[in-house]
Amino acid sequence: MIIEPMKLRRQQGVISVMAAVTLTVAVVVAALALDLGRIYWIKRDLQKAADLASLSAVTEIPQATTVAQNIALANGFDYQKVATANSMTVTTGMYNWTTRVFTPGGDPDTLDAVQVIVATTIPYYFMPGSLRLEASAISVRDPVAGFSLGSFIARLDTTQSALLNSVLGGLLGGAINLDIGSYKGLAAGTVSLAGLQLALGLGTVDEVLNANLSLAGLLDATITALNNKGDAASVNAASILGTVRTSVASNRSLRVGDLLNVDTSNPQAAANTEVNVMQLLQTGAQIANGSHFVDIPNLGVSVGSLANVGLGLSVIEPPTIAIGPARKNSNGQWMTRAHAAQIRLKLGLKLDLAVLQVNLPLYIESGAADASLTKIVCKLPRDDSEVTIEATPQLVAAYIGNVDNAVMENHAQPVTPTTATLVNVLGLITIKGYAKVVVGGGQPRDLVFNGPFDQYNTTATASLGIGSALGTALQQPGNMDTKVELDLLGLLKIDAGPIIAAIIAVLNSVLDALLDPLLSLLGVSLGGADVTAFYLNCGVPQLVH
Repeated sequence: MIIEPMKLRRQQGVISVMAAVTLTVAVVVAALALDLGRIYWIKRDLQKAADLASLSAVTEIPQATTVAQNIALANGFDYQKVATANSMTVTTGMYNWTTRVFTPGGDPDTLDAVQVIVATTIPYYFMPGSLRLEASAISVRDPVAGFSLGSFIARLDTTQSALLNSVLGGLLGGAINLDIGSYKGLAAGTVSLAGLQLALGLGTVDEVLNANLSLAGLLDATITALNNKGDAASVNAASILGTVRTSVASNRSLRVGDLLNVDTSNPQAAANTEVNVMQLLQTGAQIANGSHFVDIPNLGVSVGSLANVGLGLSVIEPPTIAIGPARKNSNGQWMTRAHAAQIRLKLGLKLDLAVLQVNLPLYIESGAADASLTKIVCKLPRDDSEVTIEATPQLVAAYIGNVDNAVMENHAQPVTPTTATLVNVLGLITIKGYAKVVVGGGQPRDLVFNGPFDQYNTTATASLGIGSALGTALQQPGNMDTKVELDLLGLLKIDAGPIIAAIIAVLNSVLDALLDPLLSLLGVSLGGADVTAFYLNCGVPQLVH
C-alpha cells in the first residue's frame, strides 16, 4: 500500500505534539519527584534529630531543653537558623502506658517523658511557594522498683537456720538441713526475670509471668539462671538451691505471675529486676503449698529456759513481691501494689520447772497489710534515690487459750478460744483462763527508702510487741474478752479480778522473757507489715512516639 505524502505529513505532526506533551509531563513529574524526594530526606533528618534529642533529654529531665538542643545541633539541626525559620520545642511531662497518651507538666520529681518537636521551612525547587515540615518524638524513661510485703515467713532471720529448716521444710514437703552459711548464700544470690525467661526458653516476660510451673521446675530454672550469670555468689546460691531442690514434694506448683506482681502495661521494663533467691524460695514455697498449713510439734529451739515450742502455721495469702512503676492506672489505683500475708499462727510455749509449770497456748490471727509504690525520685549516685511506699497494716488479734487445730485450716470461721491451764504449782494451785486482745488497723504510712536497694533494705511498720499487748490486755480485763481464775486444791475457785496484779506479775515475766524474743526470732509482730525495697532501676530510655 502506498501512503500519500499529505497523510504522512499529517501523522508526523501528531507524533510531534504527543512527544512534546509527553516530554512536558516527564519534566513536571521529574521536578515533582525531586521536590518530593527532597521533602522525604529533610523530613527523615528532622525525625532523626527529634528522636535523638528526645532520647537524650529524657535521661536528664531537669536539663531536658539544654540537652535536646545540644543533641540536635550535633546531628545537623540548627534550631536557631533564621533563614528557614527553624524551631524546636521541648516539653517535659508524664506518659500514660495504658492510654499511650503524653500529658505535659506534672510533679517535677516524677516526670518521666520528654516530647521534642522540630520544624523547618523549605522552598520548592520547581514549584512556587514553600512547605513547613515538622517532626515530633516522645521518649519515656520508665523507672521501676521492686519491693516485698509480708510478715512471718517473709522476714525470717537467716541467722536462725533451725527455724528456717523447720518452717521451709514443712512448706516444701521434705526435710531441709541447711546451716547458717547456706541461708546467707541463698540471700546473696539474685535472679532476674530475663534470666528466668532464658532458662525457661520463653520469648517474653509476659510468657514467664503466665507460666504454670511445678515448684521444682521453678527452682530448676532459677538454678540455671544463676549458673548462667557465672559470678561466685550466683554459682554458690545455685549449688545450695540444688540441695533444697531435692526436698521439694512433687505436688507443689504455682503460676509465676502469682509469685511476682509485675506491672502488665509494660512488663518488659521489669525484665532486669533482680529478685533475691531467698525471697523467691520463701514466697514460692508458700504459694506452691496448696493447703497453706504447716504443723511443727517441736521447733527444736529454746529461749531462755523454755523447754518446748510447738508451731502451727496457716498462710491464708502469701506475701507478695511487686515490681513496677510509681504511677496510677485508669481507675486511679496505684499500679505497683502488694497485699501481705494473712496468717494464723499457733504457738505452744511450755516452761517446766521443778514446782512450777507454765503453759501459754498462743494463737495469733493477722489480717492483711497493703502497700503501694507511690513515688520514685532517681538521683546520682543511685543510692541517693528515693523510693516511697505507702504501707497500711490491718487488724490483728492475739489469744491465750486452747484453739483446736481444725481452726487453722478453716478460714471462714472466727476463733473461739477455750479455757486453758496457764500455771500449775504442784497440782495444788492452778491458774486457768483465756485472753483475747484485738488491735485495730493502722493508718497509711509513707515509708521512704534510700539505697542500697537490696534484700536488707527493710522497714517494719509494727509498733507493739505481742507480749506487751497481751500483758496490757490482762491488766484491763473489763475492756477485753478476758477470764482468769485461781483454783486452790479444787476446793476454792476465785475470780482473778481481786488478785489480777499477782497473776500479771507471773504472766508478764513469762511473756517478756519468752514470748516476745521467740516471736522476734520468728519474725512476727503485732499490727505490722514489713516492706523491703530490694530493687531500683531508673529506666532505659524508650522511644514511644
